[in-house]
Amino acid sequence: FRADLGGEPCFANRLRRVFESFRHRARSLQFSAKALLGNFSALVVVGFSRPGVLAFALFFAIVLVQRWLVRNREEFLLPEAAKLVALGVWSLLLGLAWPWIAGLATGRSDAYLATELAWRAGYVADDQFTPFSGFIVAFQNFFGGFVGVLIFVILVGNLGYLFFAKSVRAIGVLAVFSGSYLLYLFATFYPQSSSWRLLLPVFGLAAALASKASPRWRWAILVVFVLSQVFWVATCWMYAEPDFTPP
Repeated sequence: FRADLGGEPCFANRLRRVFESFRHRARSLQFSAKALLGNFSALVVVGFSRPGVLAFALFFAIVLVQRWLVRNREEFLLPEAAKLVALGVWSLLLGLAWPWIAGLATGRSDAYLATELAWRAGYVADDQFTPFSGFIVAFQNFFGGFVGVLIFVILVGNLGYLFFAKSVRAIGVLAVFSGSYLLYLFATFYPQSSSWRLLLPVFGLAAALASKASPRWRWAILVVFVLSQVFWVATCWMYAEPDFTPP
């Protein structure tokens, strides 16, 4: 038996298609394995070089739930779900790695947490870690009790509203990560001189907002931020004894 077109036997033609399909799938799996290994390696670098890898765990969890909710409209295969779960668990383990290493090296199970809390020891009376308390206490110290809490609530409300902006929703998963990272900061961080540096990972929000601003406003914002850098560095560079913060 021969095919109608091309003059090849039907069996040989089908067999060739089967082999091509297997080869395509093998290449796809090989690429996916390399990409997954690259993702795992990148998370290791993030986890041991800067804070915030726990935000990735929340990010992968949110994306997993989001993809599951729209599975009837967008294809959501098991390998993709397994990849998101694996990356989320890996991020969580990396986020707990430093506390475990610090405890193993010092013999104190709370060594890492105690070191982190030392940075806020001069500002707060409580030496216990309470999630989401850092920003509230800091704003109370900066602006006064009730006013500080009010400013914090306004800030959180505006950030929440920001994620409904069309330009922010347009950046997709980058917006999801920005939200996950901000939630991580609110849960763990006490605002201090490192705040601006730690906000760099949410650059996507700034880019989304800048896309809607006029060129004049973009230049104005750029100038203000450059001058603010000079002011901030000059302020932090001045040392006034006594200084209760860790070196």
